Amino acid sequence: VTAFVLSTTGWQDDPDSLPLKYSFGYTSSATGRRTVLRAANEVANVSTTGMPLGDSSNNFALQVDARCMDIVGAYSSLSETIWVGPPGLADITNLVGNAVATIDVATVDASSVVDAASTLSSAASLLNYVFDSNDGSSSSSSSGGSGGDGDSGGGDGDSSSSSSSSSTAAAESLRESLVMMMSSIVGVVEDTEGVESSAATIETLTSSSPETLGEATQVTLLGQVSQLADTSCDIGELSETASASQISTMSNLVEQDIEVSNQSNVRADCNAEPGANSAADVISDHDSGAKCAPYATTVEDSDHGADPSA
Repeated sequence: VTAFVLSTTGWQDDPDSLPLKYSFGYTSSATGRRTVLRAANEVANVSTTGMPLGDSSNNFALQVDARCMDIVGAYSSLSETIWVGPPGLADITNLVGNAVATIDVATVDASSVVDAASTLSSAASLLNYVFDSNDGSSSSSSSGGSGGDGDSGGGDGDSSSSSSSSSTAAAESLRESLVMMMSSIVGVVEDTEGVESSAATIETLTSSSPETLGEATQVTLLGQVSQLADTSCDIGELSETASASQISTMSNLVEQDIEVSNQSNVRADCNAEPGANSAADVISDHDSGAKCAPYATTVEDSDHGADPSA
């Protein structure tokens, strides 16, 4: 696994706007949006082996960025393109398992949410590569013609199919583990960056083959979305990035034959007891608690942020 070191220097701002803080992120190929790699602090570099895969349709290119912000939250950013390719399919489950083993969710607190969620998001991107690759293999296998003598292709096809099924099953099991870990992480989120990072990870977990997730897991994921929405309300800020991730996650799941009975007739119940037992319950609970302020206008503020000297 390649280790990446990101650093940024030369930023300047008015003395009254200091100290400056630096955040690092990337544009996820799974979601198309910025995902926080490291939360903002005064250290101007970050070292990580947790980069997600780049865009498979563009030679696995991945756009990374450094964001510099002042004490009022105004920021400017710079970006670069790196290339992050996949390991062999046979190695992915071991790599993901090792990454998961480095996180003890019992010790994750608000200050370490972004680091933990970023690691799980990168792991999820590898699992998605397994799902997408095996979907392609299954399509190729099923569309392959029979031999001239009427044979169907023999043992090689059977062996490939068996290997594909085995790797998919292992990836599914690991994805279930990641979902359960996110339940603990979502519970300690206290700031906007934590909401954005967690929401992006949940979206990545559902962006490939959501139809193979068990119903209980799907409802767990929707519950996590609802919990993050409540946290945003408590914070008093719901960013467009987090909102888009939450909507995308719900769309990924609801479109996959989840049992959302009479969804068009769901009515908000402000006195609903916690512990939803269906996707409709989760969505209803979320709607009934909507009390957030309008989206923050960070993009407009960015024009007045710190500027790099080069």
